[in-house]
Amino acid sequence: MSKSTSKSMSNAPVRKSHSFMVSSVFEVSETLPPADNRAYTYRGSTVAITCSGWEGDNEQEYDGDLIAYSSATEAVMENHCYSLKAKMLPNPENADYKLYFEADHKILVGTSETFAGELHNNTAASGFGVVTSRQEIPEPDTEDVTLAFVMSHVDYNPELRDYVEFEVEYRIRPTIKLKRSQNIIQDGKETLVHGFIVDWDPEVNRWIVEVTAINVASGHEVLSKKRQDAGSKVTPTGRVRPAKHVTQSSPTPTAGPSKLPSANKKGKKRQPPPEEEGYFDEKGNIVMSPPPAPEGQPSKAKRAPAGRAAKKSKLG
Repeated sequence: MSKSTSKSMSNAPVRKSHSFMVSSVFEVSETLPPADNRAYTYRGSTVAITCSGWEGDNEQEYDGDLIAYSSATEAVMENHCYSLKAKMLPNPENADYKLYFEADHKILVGTSETFAGELHNNTAASGFGVVTSRQEIPEPDTEDVTLAFVMSHVDYNPELRDYVEFEVEYRIRPTIKLKRSQNIIQDGKETLVHGFIVDWDPEVNRWIVEVTAINVASGHEVLSKKRQDAGSKVTPTGRVRPAKHVTQSSPTPTAGPSKLPSANKKGKKRQPPPEEEGYFDEKGNIVMSPPPAPEGQPSKAKRAPAGRAAKKSKLG
């Protein structure tokens, strides 16, 4: 190894909670006695993590305990294979480990005889921790290097009711996909790493994970309280409460029909028809022509009011 950097924890968070999760198909070789005689208690079984080694020349099976808090009916069965996800708590002194999982979230794949899948190097791992050191391992016959870095993890042991600390080693090969990711690994940074467990290093008592993806955390942030909109309130059931419609106290006046411009301004305005005029005859009826005046006297017929429709005389 070459180009090692010193350990720096200046960027480490105050709160200790950095888990190491694994998921795979686990073969149950033996069921263990429950912790006590209660209906619901911690029930364990023996499973194995199988690895081929970092260089692919060291196939090994490492036994550990698979534990769940459940009833007897939910316990796993011997000589059966289950697909599940668990929290891994390695022993910092040897290759022993404990896998804590939820009994409701497991899939029965089949028996040990019928399962035909490949388990070597297929234990997926996701570790969230703090980078404590990094080293570069030269690759033969090339200028590229493999970056090996160690992260510290702290997680809660439900049986001991206490937190346990351990370390895991992660390695990034100089592939086209991950070569540039080697530069973002920094001492003291919170980092989320995904990969597969491929080996165990007995000299330093650490599991070795081949990295497939990296996410660097930004740490804790202080969020400013923003004014909540009227329509962003959430009901107790989780639904967004719509904003109430508020009527304006002084609505904006709108133009009436008389103020609207004419749609068609072409041509001249049509003149209204002339008002008809009529005359009263001797019986009080309105006629269009004045009645004949008596001989020797002028006509005294009254003119009907202007604008009133004249009625035709009924006299024949």
